[in-house]
Amino acid sequence: MKFWIDRDDKIQVGQLLKAAGIFEKYADIRNIVKEGKVTVNYETVLKPRFEVKVGDEIRFEDKHIKIEANRDIKRKQQPKPEKHGVRHGKANKWESKPLKPQLKLEQKVENAAWQLHKKLQFKNLTIAIAESCTGGMIQSYITANSGASKYFMGGVIAYSNRAKQKILQIPQDTLEKYGAVSKETAIQMATSTRQIFQCDIAASVTGIAGPSGGTKEKPVGTVYIAAANKEKKIHKKLQLRGNRTKIRQLATLELLKFIWENF
Repeated sequence: MKFWIDRDDKIQVGQLLKAAGIFEKYADIRNIVKEGKVTVNYETVLKPRFEVKVGDEIRFEDKHIKIEANRDIKRKQQPKPEKHGVRHGKANKWESKPLKPQLKLEQKVENAAWQLHKKLQFKNLTIAIAESCTGGMIQSYITANSGASKYFMGGVIAYSNRAKQKILQIPQDTLEKYGAVSKETAIQMATSTRQIFQCDIAASVTGIAGPSGGTKEKPVGTVYIAAANKEKKIHKKLQLRGNRTKIRQLATLELLKFIWENF
């Protein structure tokens, strides 16, 4: 398979696999790259954002992509693309526009997780996470980075009120008076998680990802995040917009940034 870009242009491995039609979802691409199943010029790459250029060869199992330069192909002598070839846009326009917002958000979340990864390692701090509406997404991004076991103690996905009560010991009175989506519940989730895992920092998220479940007082996109250490307990209310996936990704991004900025 051939893929044409401008000679001075570059493209990320993850974007290339998507644009070439080998994968449909960036989540799948991220997983196979980080599992070491993709090579560039016969060298394994572990980052979906690894940039490749004209002349590089990318391989995944029996798929083989050769990147060629647009301007190296003379129009009069231009061969027909191979059966599975891909010619994608003009110079510097190889990215599929409808996918750009999603890709940009995924990259932001990955970058935030990486920045937190470096900071926690540098400061020698441990952390645990309690999730409700994100359903494990935050922990997934944290543990995607090699070496996370040095600081990540574990987490809880307390999706139901029963789990919040039984595992995190959230008082029933708190849930009845303030609701599962509230600053009081978020703070208690973080506090209990820190006690359970005996870590330096614990953080939590609870919210309404939609499309159902919203009310006039708490519409879809209402999310509370909280974090605690031995000195302080802090929280933040978010009002996010988008579909269910985007709200969950935005909540993940906001919590990762919240931890990085405050500890």
